[in-house]
Amino acid sequence: MQARYSAVERLDGGAVANQEHGDLAGARLGGLWHTARSSWGLSLQQLQGKVAYAGRTQLGLPIRSSSQIDLQELLLEAGHPVLAAGPWRVGARAALGQRRIHRSIAPTLLSTPLTETLAWCHAQLGLQADWQAGGGWFANADLRLEQGLAARLAVDFHGLADPAWVQPGHAGLGHSLGLGVGRAWPNGLSLQLQYSQARQPYGASPWVPQTRGGLAVGQLRYPGSSQGLDALAFSLNWRLP
Repeated sequence: MQARYSAVERLDGGAVANQEHGDLAGARLGGLWHTARSSWGLSLQQLQGKVAYAGRTQLGLPIRSSSQIDLQELLLEAGHPVLAAGPWRVGARAALGQRRIHRSIAPTLLSTPLTETLAWCHAQLGLQADWQAGGGWFANADLRLEQGLAARLAVDFHGLADPAWVQPGHAGLGHSLGLGVGRAWPNGLSLQLQYSQARQPYGASPWVPQTRGGLAVGQLRYPGSSQGLDALAFSLNWRLP
């Protein structure tokens, strides 16, 4: 699985505080179980990679560095058929998920290292359309909306200040779109190539005290961000009888 990752954090006035972009690689492992009128799925996705980072110091000086990104997502989902007409099948899907984004920004001559871990609990709701063509070929499309339920951002300043955590807010609905094409065989084996695009806003947090050695030295706030992931994946699936 290959993905293009992007993230932009903005200040209250709209100016860019920092931004990242680059390629991640990883895999997704999951299972799907079918019953007479529904389906259930469980999947775990992990992506890692080093991306370019551009931002500014507290004095406003521009810096360029790199960030090590480790993205994990655990998703439990359920589906129910809505419409069946000829080769077309349309179903509704709902999911609960836990996303973890670990971000380590490398130091420069003007800045110290910084490590952040965002934990994001969310719910998804969407529709999936499947088209069965002749010869075992098939195609599908998946559209989902995502709503955050709970969030926590842990920050490690590597000795410059005490470790801290803030609670990002909600900044509206995220969305994802998936398009796939593949081929299935009578023994239950199938191959699929899928492209997906996801966009998710994360809201700003309230101000919290920043301390060093237990003594207050300032205030800390997460400005919020807008993150995107464009992925291309090749999957091998086996449907049990």
